[in-house]
Amino acid sequence: MSSGGSKSDVAAHVTLDVNGVPINLTAVGSTAREAVDLLQAKVHTRLDRM
Repeated sequence: MSSGGSKSDVAAHVTLDVNGVPINLTAVGSTAREAVDLLQAKVHTRLDRM
């Protein structure tokens, strides 16, 4: 819950199993679309580092 405002953030979460390695990622945005876009970028970054 936010204090003092009516604006709520949206969280997107994903759990992946990459060759037996669990990957948990979360992103928060002001809209569902923004949260998912941010999460997608995090997934790409994490998978590129593997």
